[in-house]
Amino acid sequence: STLASNLQNQPPLLASFSKHTPEQVKRQWTVLFDSGRAAQTAGNFAEALNNFKHAIGVDSLHAEAHFHAAQCLDTLGQYPQASVEYRAARDYDGMRFRASSDFNELIRSICTGGNAILADAEEAFEKNSPHGLVGSNLILEHLHPNFSGYALLAKTFCQALAESTLLGNNLHRDRNLSDEEFKNLSGITEFELEVGNYRVFELTNAWPFKQAGEARNTYKPQNHVQELAVRYVRKGTTWSDA
Repeated sequence: STLASNLQNQPPLLASFSKHTPEQVKRQWTVLFDSGRAAQTAGNFAEALNNFKHAIGVDSLHAEAHFHAAQCLDTLGQYPQASVEYRAARDYDGMRFRASSDFNELIRSICTGGNAILADAEEAFEKNSPHGLVGSNLILEHLHPNFSGYALLAKTFCQALAESTLLGNNLHRDRNLSDEEFKNLSGITEFELEVGNYRVFELTNAWPFKQAGEARNTYKPQNHVQELAVRYVRKGTTWSDA
């Protein structure tokens, strides 16, 4: 399978200059980037985009300029261009927590040239995301799918197997249920989902998602199930008691 990741809602975790970038050029990049961020914050997205493009021209390997350029393009409705910049932001992220584009190209080439079955998860996630931009609609943080994402991943594998001859006639093709019906049959409870959500909250509330000195968020349960999930994760109750 190819690898899907959060492009739209995950900023680069470690953005840095090329090792060959001189200090003078770094200062030039910083001026352009800061001007872009100021314009973006003020809602002047076209102006911000222009600054980010100039910053990318100064140093094309700094992931942060690509990410904010993508956000501006996304807001301006230029979705194909936004996708290109979101991918660049992921690919140039110095913290290699998300598979870069060359991984998926390699996986596709191996499956095309050999006898391996390809379940193209990246393509499936794009087709099931608004404007083809994969984000928190299907991904919990940087790359792990949420419940809907895992259901889509299972469906993608199932379809790939069905289109091959591997299973022969052993696949129950008559169970043509909707995605929601299959999810309801999974047995996943609201409690289990909230346990997962809280674990992800704790994960993304620490390094490298939060830098040293950066303020931490406070989790505030909104209902009894969320309260139980917090107690369970903090070992204040057992799974069976919850």
